[in-house]
Amino acid sequence: MNDKNRDSWKASVRMRAEERLKQQLRDVRPLTEEDIQRLLNEIGTYQIELEIQNEDLRRNQRELEAARDKFEKLYDFSPLGYFTFDYDYRVLSVNLAGAAILGLPRSRIIGRKFSHFVHGDSLLAFRSHVSETCLAKSARIVEIRIVREDSSFFYAELHSRAVNNPSNDEPLCQTAVIDISDRIRSEDLKCAQDKIQAAYGELESFSYSLSHDLRAPVRQITSFAELLKKRLKDYPDATTQQHVSSIIAAGMRMGDLIDDILEFSRLGLRQLQLKKVGFHKLARDVMDELLKETQGRDIKWNIGDLPDVYGDKAMLRQVLVNLISNALKFTAGRNQALVEIGHHEVGSEHVFFISDNGAGFDMQYSDRLFGVFQRLHTQSEFEGTGIGLANVRRIISRHGGRTWAEASVGKGATFYFSLPLNPAPPDRGAGEQAI
Repeated sequence: MNDKNRDSWKASVRMRAEERLKQQLRDVRPLTEEDIQRLLNEIGTYQIELEIQNEDLRRNQRELEAARDKFEKLYDFSPLGYFTFDYDYRVLSVNLAGAAILGLPRSRIIGRKFSHFVHGDSLLAFRSHVSETCLAKSARIVEIRIVREDSSFFYAELHSRAVNNPSNDEPLCQTAVIDISDRIRSEDLKCAQDKIQAAYGELESFSYSLSHDLRAPVRQITSFAELLKKRLKDYPDATTQQHVSSIIAAGMRMGDLIDDILEFSRLGLRQLQLKKVGFHKLARDVMDELLKETQGRDIKWNIGDLPDVYGDKAMLRQVLVNLISNALKFTAGRNQALVEIGHHEVGSEHVFFISDNGAGFDMQYSDRLFGVFQRLHTQSEFEGTGIGLANVRRIISRHGGRTWAEASVGKGATFYFSLPLNPAPPDRGAGEQAI
């Protein structure tokens, strides 16, 4: 009960008491002791009633003050910024979070127009928002940019509703200000990523089409050059024969490059077929296959205990083929080649490695290793197109893993790749076997 209502109630009680006294005086008669006692009892009863009512009023006042104190604390310490401003945008109240959002103490915000803090390109939207809120007297939401005192800005979502103004008939606007900058940045980033992904897909399709279309003319050039070489078999000019041989070699190399580009493009277009893969058996199969190409060489193999993983078996096989082939290629100059395939767990990852005692490389160029057409050795030293390691990185990246390498010139190299330790497997029966 406020002071105005309390004064009105007291006046009403006083008026009723005076009316009753007048009535009693009109009907006055000599009072007996019994009448006096009755009046005293009645007065005492009224007095007790007044004391009870006063106690109730004091308790209600204490509860009201406690509730008001609780509301003010909730208002002040709310994580959202709350503002109240009039139809002219003049700020009447602001909580601590609201002051912090603007980077000013409350004393420097109250009395100023909230539109002062609205970015120029959001002013029209803000003014329309306030007008609609106050006129329709219903809740409204709008997204705008707000400028802080230091001239920095942030994206905000305003949730507003109209409330009665105790001073006049014009409604007030109560507004909660929510900083949505992180959400806007996330949406912008996702939009950019979608555009990049779309462009990347178009580039892959273009590379695939271009490489596919180039295969036929390159093969024709090579085939006709070979026919020409046969025709010139007895031709005495050795220089001409050498030129034709160079054309054939270049055509074959171009064909290899085109095939590798096609394979690289296919890796991005192909859907992953995730299954449980026995990695130890897969490594053994690849080793046995490559041994047929290295007959006569002294190669010492050391294959550790490799776990089962979830992945695309064909793609993971390609990873092993590329990395083991590299190890065999770069150890060609060793009397005895050493190739080790191992594994260990680090955090939430399987980490596999393939090391050799081959030519190695300079670590200052390691950032070029996994790029397309990037080679650290000349063609005369070691053959290759520079696509194999790019394929490895792409396959492992699509599986959610990482690739890196360590080496020393003349002392060999170790290539690492990781796969998630516990990826979400496809739905399978309880009795699934590794393949």
